[in-house]
Amino acid sequence: MTHTDIPNASPNRRHRRRRPAVRSKAKLIRLTEEEWERIVTRARDCGRPVACFMRESALDGAPRARRGHVTSDLVVRLGKVALQLQALSQAAGARGLPAGDFDRAVDEVLASVRELG
Repeated sequence: MTHTDIPNASPNRRHRRRRPAVRSKAKLIRLTEEEWERIVTRARDCGRPVACFMRESALDGAPRARRGHVTSDLVVRLGKVALQLQALSQAAGARGLPAGDFDRAVDEVLASVRELG
């Protein structure tokens, strides 16, 4: 089927972007202070504005929490610590010193990073 088989179709029409639906309906809901605080906290944890979080939760299920800026910074710092411990382990091994403690520390740091991620 080509564009000539479809009434009122033109070749350029196929490439036009659809405009998103206009949200014209508003609804007032009543919440307790505790309910509101829980919603705001969960929206913040997901990195979403409250209205978007509420709409997405109602229509698609609760959005997943996203890794926050603090968590990302912590992962980067822990990664740097792991690299430093690994370098110390290699230096100790090169000098014939036991490096097992450093290796265990690297494993612990990396396990913590995996838990955060």
